[in-house]
Amino acid sequence: MLKGAEFLIKPEDANEVFTPEDFSDEQKQMAETTEKFVAEKAIPFIEEIDAGNYDKVVELMKEAGELGLLMIDGPEEYGGLNLDKATSMLVAEKNCSRWIFFCCICSPYRDRDPSSCILWDKKSRKKNTLKSF
Repeated sequence: MLKGAEFLIKPEDANEVFTPEDFSDEQKQMAETTEKFVAEKAIPFIEEIDAGNYDKVVELMKEAGELGLLMIDGPEEYGGLNLDKATSMLVAEKNCSRWIFFCCICSPYRDRDPSSCILWDKKSRKKNTLKSF
């Protein structure tokens, strides 16, 4: 595995390079679900949210959570799907590609992001915080 920009100066086995063609059917389905959610549920409400309707943001976050789009790589013991980082990043890419605002709501906030909570919070706090996702 090459680190950083080593790919510019060191040879790498072509079989070790991950490309979009390597995504599994499950990963592709997660990407399609994310794209559909953003296109059908989020994009139509851009102006409403920009006007300050943050209740709609909360509603969208709850819907995204119900679809499993918020805790993709979170441990199952905290309600996550425990999927790999490739799937997590693919979904993040699809969140951000159509609507940057939705990407911003799903990005790491120390006290609200499931990933940072899983990594840094005490076990008792994890259970309380992660219930909301």
